[in-house]
Amino acid sequence: MRRTILKRTFQIFGVVALTILLSFGFVYHQATNYMVAQLDSLVTEEANFIVGEARQGRMAAFYERLRQDPRRVKPTGLFDAAGNRLAGNIGSFPRGLHVDSAPQDASVVRNSFSGREEESVRAIARRLPNGETLVVAWSTNYNEQTAEVVKRGLVFGLLPGFGLALFAAVVLGTREQQRVSEMSTRVQRIVSGELQQRLPANGTDEPLDRLAALVNGMLDEIEMMVRGLASVGDDIAHDLRSPLTAIRIGLDRARAGAKSVAD
Repeated sequence: MRRTILKRTFQIFGVVALTILLSFGFVYHQATNYMVAQLDSLVTEEANFIVGEARQGRMAAFYERLRQDPRRVKPTGLFDAAGNRLAGNIGSFPRGLHVDSAPQDASVVRNSFSGREEESVRAIARRLPNGETLVVAWSTNYNEQTAEVVKRGLVFGLLPGFGLALFAAVVLGTREQQRVSEMSTRVQRIVSGELQQRLPANGTDEPLDRLAALVNGMLDEIEMMVRGLASVGDDIAHDLRSPLTAIRIGLDRARAGAKSVAD
């Protein structure tokens, strides 16, 4: 019984813990996807705006983006048809970046005052009317830091969640163990002859309650049968009492009037 209860406890804990893990994983996945979608929306909007100006013969938005980047999170570059750098703070065309496609993860080498540094970005490439290629990117450092903060928060949130799951599993397992122990005690008393005893039931649809209801119904039938047999025995004893009494009186008289063993 203890092995069964222990197994049931771990099953309950496993189900609750898995539910918590899946929920936290879903939250983390949704949060990171949302941040990536935000970056994609930003770089797409800015790239489309610069391309729109380029079609009108202006590149003011391109140079303005380069100028307004105090946090160094918006790499921007302009490349010719052969991939050679023409302008911007990106040293070379990002490897694997597809032109005129959706934003994608990329790694760029950024030219800055402190030298050339590599950083991970979400980038988009657009072909300009004159054949040049525009690259608009946004650093993912802040996204990664935010995702790390979210991850840590979720990990620390797992600890009380797992603790609560273990506590609930122990409580439920202990409650079932107590019910099973009480049922075992009642069964032993019934086996010893106390047919009026019944298994405890809470009136719910739980398996133990359904089992207790079936056993109690069986005990009711057995008690009725035993009482019926006792009643029949009483009736037989009552019916036999009169003739047996008459026979006994006759035997007593014969013995009292006998003058020998043969008589």
